[in-house]
Amino acid sequence: MNYGAPLVLMVCYDKKACWKHPESGVSSGQTDVVIVATHMMLEAVSLGLETAWINYFDEQKARESLHLPDDWQPVCMLYIGYPVDDYQPNPKLSTRRKPLTETCFLTKSPANAYKNAV
Repeated sequence: MNYGAPLVLMVCYDKKACWKHPESGVSSGQTDVVIVATHMMLEAVSLGLETAWINYFDEQKARESLHLPDDWQPVCMLYIGYPVDDYQPNPKLSTRRKPLTETCFLTKSPANAYKNAV
């Protein structure tokens, strides 16, 4: 499924080229991809396009069909295209946001803030 988008970009990072935290060893790759993909989405919107961020995909199929090197880690796909005039958001997805009072805190999180997290 590509939502009718004429362009799909697979955004990856190179495991060999990423900075690693000196103590934890955690790679910066995931964070770097999120930053880059967000800027790609913002640029697309500035050009009158719409985007959809997809991170639910079969990684092995993506690797095979795109002939990705082993060192490249796919993180997300960006579907990019022109919006349709009669677009309506999926009510099952667009109404599931929690109020900001439950997700943003001025000083510290309230007790049991994540107790009922989905």
